[in-house]
Amino acid sequence: LLDTLRELIDAPMTINSWQWGGNRKESGLRTPESSYYSNTSQHSYGRAVDFLVKGMTADEVRELIIGWMHDGTIQELCGVESITLELGVSWVHIDVRNNDAGVNSFYP
Repeated sequence: LLDTLRELIDAPMTINSWQWGGNRKESGLRTPESSYYSNTSQHSYGRAVDFLVKGMTADEVRELIIGWMHDGTIQELCGVESITLELGVSWVHIDVRNNDAGVNSFYP
């Protein structure tokens, strides 16, 4: 899914940046050693990621993703039938939890 989104968006995406002096850490898989670990988080099961896209707001990216889900682009390119987006945050959270087909969402 991330590879498909990266190709569709055609802009640099940042998940974790701490190794290069950035402030993003633990935006992918979160293990029990992580201070952000939760056994109910999709991150803890490798089904979620948070990311930023250079030159775009999170809302702009979410709009693109929703459009690609609604027109079948994502399903056709990578076979993902269901995504969940977190709304109301300044980054893009996407996960592939077992959920109804299409776009699902939640607020923090």
